[in-house]
Amino acid sequence: GATDWTLGEHTIEFRENGGTGGDVKSYIYAVQTFSASQPPDNNQCAGAQVLDIADAPAVLSGTTEDLMGKNLAPDDHNAADCVAAGGSDVVYRIELAEPSLISDNIQAPFAAKMVVRSENCAAGEVVYCADGNFTTNPLEPGTYYLWVDAAEERAKGNFNLTVSRTPAVLPGNDTCENAQELEFAGMPTARAIGTSIYSLDQYYAPWCPDAGAEGGPDVVYTFLAPAGAPINITMDSEFDGVMVLSRGNCNPVEAAVDCGANTINVNAQIGGRYYLFIDGNAEKEWGDYTVDISFEQPAQ
Repeated sequence: GATDWTLGEHTIEFRENGGTGGDVKSYIYAVQTFSASQPPDNNQCAGAQVLDIADAPAVLSGTTEDLMGKNLAPDDHNAADCVAAGGSDVVYRIELAEPSLISDNIQAPFAAKMVVRSENCAAGEVVYCADGNFTTNPLEPGTYYLWVDAAEERAKGNFNLTVSRTPAVLPGNDTCENAQELEFAGMPTARAIGTSIYSLDQYYAPWCPDAGAEGGPDVVYTFLAPAGAPINITMDSEFDGVMVLSRGNCNPVEAAVDCGANTINVNAQIGGRYYLFIDGNAEKEWGDYTVDISFEQPAQ
């Protein structure tokens, strides 16, 4: 039979109550304790566990199975092109007060799929998806949800998780609105020394043969060119990148005139306002660079 026992010490006593002078016969009496099966509290969005990573990493233990380790936590989440339905999952909530990168380290007995959604726990934009450990691109301040999901159906188990953040200070010339003006100070040359670390992917020139796929971080410069002067631009960078030059309009799709991985040579024609984009060829292709701009004819 079964009975509900409270916490504490319990005693089982055996008594002979049949016949006269009888002995208690030997037998085996097995006692097995168990608890009612229930999924983890953070199995669904309503119970998302808050992770405070503002000042220090969050280090914790979690599970994607029930209390007794016999049943899977239900599959409450899936993301198209990231994780298919069927794997058990749990969810955590993260608040970012400033632009930051979120990093995760997980040790689990199952193949883990890590998904970060913004604003809406169940249907928000998937801003990052990875197999196991990851570091995101810079994320804007706001609410994010980290799903720990099993990559395969019926995979489950306990895991250890460390989640941290790195402040992502954007370069001052991350967008057209704050493009950095290049000053020539009466000379025909100017030099820009900067970094694109933690810059966002704002712009893209799909026709540029040297440019990679969308996702590369970029920064923007602007300058005035005299009419008819050849513009010669060279770049030395510690990352795989490309320069894109546009005229009159700070939009490389509509107004780009040339691009190049290391050099650009064009004629300013009527002169005027130009915009120069320093763009990484892929996600996290960022770093320090030096760009030289000259209105002089290249040496023969």
